Amino acid sequence: MKQPVGELLAKKVQMSEADKAPKIMEVNQYIEDQLTQYKNLADSMPDDRNPDWEALEKAFRRMVTPE
Repeated sequence: MKQPVGELLAKKVQMSEADKAPKIMEVNQYIEDQLTQYKNLADSMPDDRNPDWEALEKAFRRMVTPE
């Protein structure tokens, strides 16, 4: 992966900020594979979000309420 990324960086150095370089399929495929892998990992984890916002709500009210 170092070689295609190095080639992309070399091209970008020669370009203006707004210019777009042609896609490098090897880099795109790597990114897509990594996104899929991390999505699958996240989907396999238990949902540990806390739906109870009461403690946060109390702290917020203490901060914004004048004494």
